[in-house]
Amino acid sequence: MKNSFKGKGLYLLLMAVLLVVDQIVKSYLGSFPRGVIIYDIIPNFFNIKVLINSGIAFGVLSNLSHVFIWLNAFILLSFLVYFLFGLKISSLYFSFTLIIAGAASNLMDRFIYGGVLDYVNFTFFPTFNLADSYITIAVFLILKDAIFNKE
Repeated sequence: MKNSFKGKGLYLLLMAVLLVVDQIVKSYLGSFPRGVIIYDIIPNFFNIKVLINSGIAFGVLSNLSHVFIWLNAFILLSFLVYFLFGLKISSLYFSFTLIIAGAASNLMDRFIYGGVLDYVNFTFFPTFNLADSYITIAVFLILKDAIFNKE
C-alpha cells in the first residue's frame, strides 16, 4: 500500500468510529455515581464501576493532571502527524489507528470529566476503559510486528 493520505482514509474513518464508540460508552456511564458498581457482571471478579483517573496509568501522579493534558495533546499530535506524513510501514497503520483513537478519547475525557473516565474493573487489576484497551492492543501489535515482520 503506498504511503498517501488517500491510502490512509479508511484508517482515519476507523479512528473516528473508535473514538465515537468509546465516547458514547463514557457518556452513558459518566452519568452514574463514581466508585459504585453499576453492573456486577461476574461477582467478585468483573464489574463496571466508574472512576475518574486524573493521573497517568494506574492513577500515578494524579496531582499533575494539567500537565497530562498538554503531554497527551503533544503525543497525540505527534502520532497523528507521523501517521499522516511519515509512517511508511503499512503493517503499522492499524496499530497507529488504535493509539490515536485511544489517546484522543482519553484527552477528551480530561476536558469533559477532569480526568480519564475508567470503568472496566477486574478485581485483581486497576480499572481501565476501552480507549486504554485500544492503546494496549496496539502496543502488542507493534511488538509482534517488530519481532516477526522484516518490513
